[in-house]
Amino acid sequence: MNKFLLIFFGLQLYSFGIVGQDIDYRFPYNINNPDTSILLIPELEEISGIAIGKNPNEITAVEDENGNLYTFNTFTGALISKKRFHHRGDYEDLAFVEDHLFVLKSNGSIYEVYDDGADTLARIKYKTPLNKQNNLEGLCFDKEHNQLLIACKGDIDTQYTDDLARGVYRFDLETKSLIPDPMIVITLDDFKSFIRKSKNNHLLEKFSPYLDSKKLKFAPSAIAIHPQTKNIYLISSRGKMLMVLNPNCKIIHLEKMDKVIHRQPEGMFFDEEGNLFVSNEGKGGIPKIFMFRYNPR
Repeated sequence: MNKFLLIFFGLQLYSFGIVGQDIDYRFPYNINNPDTSILLIPELEEISGIAIGKNPNEITAVEDENGNLYTFNTFTGALISKKRFHHRGDYEDLAFVEDHLFVLKSNGSIYEVYDDGADTLARIKYKTPLNKQNNLEGLCFDKEHNQLLIACKGDIDTQYTDDLARGVYRFDLETKSLIPDPMIVITLDDFKSFIRKSKNNHLLEKFSPYLDSKKLKFAPSAIAIHPQTKNIYLISSRGKMLMVLNPNCKIIHLEKMDKVIHRQPEGMFFDEEGNLFVSNEGKGGIPKIFMFRYNPR
């Protein structure tokens, strides 16, 4: 079989052969059976990103139509505060870096947001070379490398002719600039090869119908790094799937998300204990955050 899953680090290109799931890997969540459901206020019907900072009792969220940050109780969903940081726009995700928040806009802009005591939160804008065509959707903090990871729902570098090809980029927090080459590139061949080589009957049953490129829909809407394993998690609301890559960026697992439970998963983060939180838009109903308890055994 040909090698696949092209992964770029700086200007160096590495190629890894994926042979299916890691032998000892066990997905540690029951992704279609939440341990806790948190009901949110109707104003967050189009919730697009969630993050947790130093206070484990508070979750902060952004929705994709206005420039407000919403902070609410982790356990009850009760609203604690609502603060404006900018005018209306397509804001897709956010991530805490110490006491500051970084908010991602779909057109390639990143805002560093902080409270300076004024009525409106202070912000610093960083414009990246990415744009609306790339359709930036997911953001998370990679503490180990002092960078933000950005998942794109849209096109990546023009050298990739595969319509499915999706990328994850890095934003260096030291220089406050984008590293031009994508850290991860996932192609249709990557997906097909992983499924075909997997020995997991569950995966074959769930994903075989999607091996037809016309049916497969993978467009990352959220990204997070597991605090214990350092695995990278990607959620695609389109196609309702969750992908897990190991720290070397190899695909090690896929999960099909039940569309009845996950009406439109758009945000994700892990707490320090490894519990997984996933936010879902209301789509005419009540927006929710589901918590899935970490069970590594």
